Amino acid sequence: MTKRRNFDEDFKAHVALEAIKGEQKLSELSGKFEVHPNMIHQWKLKMLENAPSLFYSGLDKQDHYSCRDKYIQELFK
Repeated sequence: MTKRRNFDEDFKAHVALEAIKGEQKLSELSGKFEVHPNMIHQWKLKMLENAPSLFYSGLDKQDHYSCRDKYIQELFK
């Protein structure tokens, strides 16, 4: 039986950014980085979900999430 591979955060971020760029299909990125396409998709979603926290300043975490939810609701109206 093979062991699970562990990827560091820098690698995950790099692959997720490549997926967000959209210049290559997930299947192409999968072959390039030797990672399953579903894993790349999960990393991409996680990065997009946490992107607003990069610009977070001063609000407590609960206020931050309520603001994010408000913006998401406005987008889907």
